[in-house]
Amino acid sequence: MTKLARLAAMLVAMMLAGIPAAFAEDAPTGKPLMLLATPELADPVFGQTVLLTAPLREGARIGVILNRPTEHPMQALFPDHKVLNQIKDNVYFGGPMLPEVMVVLVRSDTDPGQGALKVGNGLFLAISAPLIEKIMQEKPSTARCYVGSVIWQAGELDAQIKAGAWSVVQPDTEMIFSRNPENLWESLQNKTHQLTASLELADASSAALR
Repeated sequence: MTKLARLAAMLVAMMLAGIPAAFAEDAPTGKPLMLLATPELADPVFGQTVLLTAPLREGARIGVILNRPTEHPMQALFPDHKVLNQIKDNVYFGGPMLPEVMVVLVRSDTDPGQGALKVGNGLFLAISAPLIEKIMQEKPSTARCYVGSVIWQAGELDAQIKAGAWSVVQPDTEMIFSRNPENLWESLQNKTHQLTASLELADASSAALR
């Protein structure tokens, strides 16, 4: 079994057993990242996607795709669950890995509890079953649910960024929780182009004054 498969199996086992993902707390200091697929990334799954990622132990990372809503409401997927069958919001496709596992992105001024990974300012990714159920029962309006995720082995994401697959962008909570997530990639791409153009204009003006 590969290292990636072992990590995936461990995460699945912890979630299905309702055990907080303690290995995430042992993760070395690392930055959460928001990723914007570059136009050059011609991939049927990741093309024109926006992801939020957080560091795990041993240099691995976990993330979710933000702009792939499904047509399936939560209550239809979990009709027998006493909490989830009350949620009418649609579930999002978080990624091709661990498709049987759900994670939740939640807005919170404070750490929601054990089993949450910080992925931005006031943003957390809940990856433990007890915490997910607590959030969906008490504050469902602050959360968005994802089925599946993305996992990188140590060094894999760095290599992809260097190869030009991803741009690293500043997380924007309002855009992330937009009612029109399908437009998120295009909106961020436009903002990136505008910023690049402004920087190039500033450099040109500075050079002309020398």
